[in-house]
Amino acid sequence: MREYFNNIFTGTEYDFLKKIESNLINNNKLFIVTANPETFMTAKRDSELNTILLDQEISVIPDGIGIVKAAKDLGYNNIHKITGIDITNKLISLSADKDKTIYFYGSTEKVQENLIKQLTIKFPNLKIAGNKNGYDFNEEEIAEEILKLSPDVILAALGVPKQEKFIYKLFKQSKKGVFIGIGGALDILSGEKKRAPIIIRKLNMEWIYRITMEPKRLKRFYTNNIKFMLEIRNLKKQEK
Repeated sequence: MREYFNNIFTGTEYDFLKKIESNLINNNKLFIVTANPETFMTAKRDSELNTILLDQEISVIPDGIGIVKAAKDLGYNNIHKITGIDITNKLISLSADKDKTIYFYGSTEKVQENLIKQLTIKFPNLKIAGNKNGYDFNEEEIAEEILKLSPDVILAALGVPKQEKFIYKLFKQSKKGVFIGIGGALDILSGEKKRAPIIIRKLNMEWIYRITMEPKRLKRFYTNNIKFMLEIRNLKKQEK
């Protein structure tokens, strides 16, 4: 667990956005993992995700207050919350502004259709290299298409750890591109689901909003977040 924290990006959201913009403009490769307690707990059980989180080429950002608070408890004082949905919004905006191409993969066909409609209106200059839902296509075929098209930004909404594993293989083969696994962000961007009101986000209570809207998340919350907090507590005891 300590090794995961050692590989988290240190700095503010502004600092990270400058890093993204630099990589995008210079056609460099960048793989962003949006990490929350579920990501770390899954990695402890999944050797492939564990390898990804420990790869020094990967940029792991603290997507959620749970990771930030745990980091401070463990003595990391320069780790700040950087949410995946905000980074996703910025990547789309940058792609339109910098004349870069973008590829969307994941979620349902309905979400994909609504997403394209919304983005076409909001960003008339956005160049969409391609888009596929996460159900009707073979992953190898999608990977081949992305490698052939070589888009500048690749957004994969497949859930943890599937999206990270998919991106990792692509990332190693690609010569350029900003890759990021964005979970349920496409649902929000398409208007299919609503993000928590800004006051709730400022209070760092977005997780409560999600559980309220989707009660089935409660089991996942216990399995990952509660056990994560216990893991951090035990780690602190062991290191005293």
